Amino acid sequence: MPRIRDIVLEQLRIAMPDGQKVGPIKKYIETTYSTQLHEKTVGMTLYRLSKDNLVHRKGQTWFYVPQAGLTPTADAENPGAQTPGPINELV
Repeated sequence: MPRIRDIVLEQLRIAMPDGQKVGPIKKYIETTYSTQLHEKTVGMTLYRLSKDNLVHRKGQTWFYVPQAGLTPTADAENPGAQTPGPINELV
C-alpha cells in the first residue's frame, strides 16, 4: 500500500479543479486497500500537506496546489531538454 500522503495527493490531483472533501478520500482508501483508518488520519495528513504548501482548502473542500513546472498528473519524466554542452576548459 502506498503512503497515505501519496494517496491523498493523487486523489486531489484527480479531483482537480473541483477539490475533494475528507470523507470521500477516506472511503476511497479504505475500499481500495481493504483497511480501516483512524477517523483523523486523512484530515491530519491534509493539514500537514497544507503546511508544505501542497494543498489548500476552502471551507471543508481541499484542493491540490500544482507545483511550479509540474502538471497535475506529472510523474518523474524527461523534460526533453538537451543537456548543456562541454564546460569551457581553462587553457
